[in-house]
Amino acid sequence: DAGSHLEDGATTVMMRGLRSHITTDWVLRKLDAFARGKYDFVYVPRDSRRGTSIGLAFVNFADHKYAKMSVDFFSQNQRMMSFSSGTPPVSQAHTQGLGPNLAFFI
Repeated sequence: DAGSHLEDGATTVMMRGLRSHITTDWVLRKLDAFARGKYDFVYVPRDSRRGTSIGLAFVNFADHKYAKMSVDFFSQNQRMMSFSSGTPPVSQAHTQGLGPNLAFFI
């Protein structure tokens, strides 16, 4: 089970290996395919000089169940998701929860 490596209670995942053309809107559309309304934080860091994605996205879900579902969904749809090959696409983020993510990234 692809999501089994998330610690119990983990709600924030990090997507890595995203291609540079990926935008926040693109990530939101993919999330809405299986978790519309079940996430409360999405951050896609950008290279300010180039105006492109740096290949990462952070998503906090309402609960662990949806975080686990995201790991499963993105792992099973790796090619469709524009991940670079050879990169585990989604894993547990170091910073967990809405409040800590807002404090860290905003």
